Amino acid sequence: LREPGIDRSSDPLLWWGTNANRFPGLAAQARRHLCAPPSSVDSERTFSVAGSVANDNRSRL
Repeated sequence: LREPGIDRSSDPLLWWGTNANRFPGLAAQARRHLCAPPSSVDSERTFSVAGSVANDNRSRL
């Protein structure tokens, strides 16, 4: 909590890259949660399921 904050325009992944040795556990979590997913399969699956639920044939649910 005593660490100074980073500027909003800076890249948090670069900050974690230089400070990972100081905070190894938090750096692993940051790597996991700040990175973009490698594919869009999950989001496409969600839209596909939503499209089959909300269509003209089932509009009277």
